[in-house]
Amino acid sequence: CQVMEFGSAGADRGLLKEFEAIIAVVIGGALLTGGYGSVIGAALGALIFGVVQQGLFFANVESSLFRVFLGVILLFAVVLNTYIRRMITGER
Repeated sequence: CQVMEFGSAGADRGLLKEFEAIIAVVIGGALLTGGYGSVIGAALGALIFGVVQQGLFFANVESSLFRVFLGVILLFAVVLNTYIRRMITGER
């Protein structure tokens, strides 16, 4: 543990993790526009995101393509969430 060894931690430890956090929450069913989401859904989304991330790592996917893949996952999750919400509410 960095804190135990050096007595401090790097201030940039979680830098650029915002995109991954947003993707995990959207996969869990939260809407980007707000108004809907749950803690359980966010936890499940984070679990799914972690499994996909490890799968990409073990499949030897190039690290530069990882961010592109994250964008595709986010786009897919938003489209799927929108489609499901419209089906439930009866909108077109």
